[in-house]
Amino acid sequence: MDASTGSQIHRGRVLFVDAHVHIYDVYDLDALFDSAVENFGRAARAAGVAELPRESMLLLTETARDHAFDALASGERSPARWRIATTAEPAVLRAYLDPQTSIWLVAGRQVATREDLEVLALGTTRRFPDREPIEVSLAASEESAALTALPWGFGKWWGARGGIIERLMRAPRKSAIFLGDNGGRLSMSTRPRLFRVGERSGLKVLPGTDPLPFRGQERRVGSFGMMLPDWDSRGRPLEQLTARLRAAPATPREFGGLTGIIPFVKLQIAMQMRKRRGATA
Repeated sequence: MDASTGSQIHRGRVLFVDAHVHIYDVYDLDALFDSAVENFGRAARAAGVAELPRESMLLLTETARDHAFDALASGERSPARWRIATTAEPAVLRAYLDPQTSIWLVAGRQVATREDLEVLALGTTRRFPDREPIEVSLAASEESAALTALPWGFGKWWGARGGIIERLMRAPRKSAIFLGDNGGRLSMSTRPRLFRVGERSGLKVLPGTDPLPFRGQERRVGSFGMMLPDWDSRGRPLEQLTARLRAAPATPREFGGLTGIIPFVKLQIAMQMRKRRGATA
């Protein structure tokens, strides 16, 4: 089963997924892909599945200012050692280091809403305007993306904004939405209440690293995410992932860790300084 509690990994191919990835201009692409492979390998060893065949996938969550997927697809931006190839799915690229080492790259957007909340549109090359009401952004993502998630954000799921998230979680929808966890959350904190509320209602949580726009943060990619056993590597990976997650009875098994208190405080201060400088760093 895929559930994170008491689950057993079947003895087949395993897919490791980081469901919240940014590729900022300051990142070293080779370091990002190398680190993803290393971090997924570490997760496989920790889960006791290092001897099994595995595949890796990064779900991009690009802001309105960032267009790494398009730049990689067009060749405008490229790593030195890794090769980028298109696939049968327009929203999916594959990065190759060698015949045995590759990573699926899935296009997606992180949409900032009028309420200072976010919507993740995963598995789409469409671009969305920021600062729309969250209901509008959510509907647009549901219409065009493979998966739609409401991501946790520091200080954003409390009070009135937390009430908005809870209302959206409980509202009937044509297709299920997901919730998003990220590795930037403080390790000593309790699991957000709204994750528990959502899971009791049948919603599933998709974990990812959510690296920040600073040099060196690319090395966190692949250090927090989810693993899907019995992965069928044939066919269209985004289509398969979407079907698996929608059909899963519970939140997929999570791997990796959260952020310690000292780096958490340093990164929060750095982000506030960056915002005050107008995001020019």
